[in-house]
Amino acid sequence: MPAFYSPSGLDPSKAKSATRILAIGAHPDDLEFMCLEPIARSAAQSCFGGLIVTSGSGSIRSARHVKLSAIDYAEVRWDEQKTAARLGHYAFVDSLNFESADLNERVKYLELVASLRDYLTGFTLDELYLHQPFDRHASHVRVCFAVLEALRQLPLSKRPAKILGCEVWRNLDWAPKSSKLFRPLGPRELELQKKLAGIFVSQADPATAKNYVEALVGRKTSNAVFQEGLTADAGKAQEVYLDLGPWVSSDLSWLELGNKVLEEFKTEATSQWPLKV
Repeated sequence: MPAFYSPSGLDPSKAKSATRILAIGAHPDDLEFMCLEPIARSAAQSCFGGLIVTSGSGSIRSARHVKLSAIDYAEVRWDEQKTAARLGHYAFVDSLNFESADLNERVKYLELVASLRDYLTGFTLDELYLHQPFDRHASHVRVCFAVLEALRQLPLSKRPAKILGCEVWRNLDWAPKSSKLFRPLGPRELELQKKLAGIFVSQADPATAKNYVEALVGRKTSNAVFQEGLTADAGKAQEVYLDLGPWVSSDLSWLELGNKVLEEFKTEATSQWPLKV
């Protein structure tokens, strides 16, 4: 089964102490798809860590993996994740080994929240990256809210300074300006994106599964081009994030917070519409 792995051989305690930036994804490959910029920025110091919530055994498979058992397929995906950790010079990558189907059950979901709360107490983080609440993938959304619930249960001193939701199965181009943060990517980062995404051949095989490599480069290049129509592009590419720090510190419900974002989007999107004649 997937288990703690440090490319440099650090034990869990030392690896977590070295980690200043943590990303939490639902499946193997989510980290590399959603937050390339902090991975690239952290490589020289090996201060990036990753936590995967599920084994990923139920995901779409490329042709060569169709006949594998769930356990064997999970091992394939974890081997790919470890390879990505080596290439990206992570401090570590770890897994909670839940299954996506478990997250539909209230008891298992609450167990995940508690596991995440306990796990996060072992860090002093500058930045935390996670899925964003408006993602289209049900497992991503459940993991996102489990992390947010866990963060609300932590004392203020243990909460990361920055908490950022990332694009995967729904982009954030639509999100109102006040909610978004941007990080530029250059040619070097885009080459790293291709290499990291290409590791996950159980998923990223365009002939038999999904063409994630080109899609990721295209999305992040598009982010730089289409954010503003009257200014020069802000770099070769960009990652877009939703600022979730206010969500954690707020006393409002998740639905109330989501509705605030959607109402602001509605106001922003319709501000140039003509009045009824």
